[in-house]
Amino acid sequence: MSTIKRAVTFLLRKRYKTVILILIFTVLCVLLLISLAVKHSVGREMAALKKSLCSSFYLETNEDDPALRREVIQGEATGTVYTGPLIDQGMIDRILDNENVFAYSATDVNWLTIWTDLVFRPGQETWGLEQAKKYDLEDDPFSVMIAQVPVYMGCSDSSLHEFFRNGAFSLAAGRHIRPGDQFKAVISSYVAEHSGLTVGDTYRAEIRLA
Repeated sequence: MSTIKRAVTFLLRKRYKTVILILIFTVLCVLLLISLAVKHSVGREMAALKKSLCSSFYLETNEDDPALRREVIQGEATGTVYTGPLIDQGMIDRILDNENVFAYSATDVNWLTIWTDLVFRPGQETWGLEQAKKYDLEDDPFSVMIAQVPVYMGCSDSSLHEFFRNGAFSLAAGRHIRPGDQFKAVISSYVAEHSGLTVGDTYRAEIRLA
């Protein structure tokens, strides 16, 4: 008698035990699937809870306070400059002495006309350039230049930037900007793809007046 026939004969002879074993294995499989689903849900909720509990705060100079500004005269032009306390490394170190503060990122938004040779997603300035072409103004130096001027969001640790912390941005490749980095940048996947760039490549950036 073959092995298969023996097995079938045994199952038929012990049919009640066989049914019980099948039911036991079915229950075990269902419990395993439930436990995996619960584990996945708990992990997801823990990640959301961690994101909501890990708070942060901003520290910035109050340059709008008139009491902290001083009038200056340069030639025929007059204006005011901020003369209040500055945020320096000493102040940051004193804050980091608090055991509940474990990291920081110095941030800055650069609105200067820093021209680049990247390919950007069409937006307001590129739309303006398209409109200029309709009136034969596509050679206007300012229109051509401003279409290639992005807004630079400088930081010392990009992993702590609010857009990465709240999930608006995610790192697709490479690594975050870390303290001490120089000449490093994180660009969007769209810009990288359309500019023919990969991790470790370089692009050109320079200050232009027009």
